[in-house]
Amino acid sequence: MLASLKQFFSEIRQQQPETAIDLHLAIAVLLAEVAQADMRIGTGEKAKIASMMKRAFDLDQARIDALLAEAIELQASSVSMQTYTQVLKQDTSYEQRVRFVEAMWQVAYSDQVLDPYEDHIIRKIAELLYVKHSDFIKTKLKVAPEQSN
Repeated sequence: MLASLKQFFSEIRQQQPETAIDLHLAIAVLLAEVAQADMRIGTGEKAKIASMMKRAFDLDQARIDALLAEAIELQASSVSMQTYTQVLKQDTSYEQRVRFVEAMWQVAYSDQVLDPYEDHIIRKIAELLYVKHSDFIKTKLKVAPEQSN
């Protein structure tokens, strides 16, 4: 019986090609998750994500557009954020993860309205990234006044 289970799981693995999730894509998917939390991704939110990706990774516009389209598609079909947060935990320092939480707040506030679902998603992602609650709050307070100006 154990042999048949091993064979079953082996066959499943062979049928489903593993898609490599790189840091750029993981970040884009998580930012899209925040933008989509209120059930719509506005043009301002898309522009904010694209601007952040361009500045952070020095990508050309074609690559950013493709990355954002792929991220939105993955985000829509994803059932768990852990796949993407795991990439960030492995590939970034704690300080970089705190800066990422700040970036999520910037996306959430980019349409000038903080939806409760956006707040919830950011909180959940911050927890999955093992960001301290005090840093979560500090980043929120840091970004909120910037958006009201």
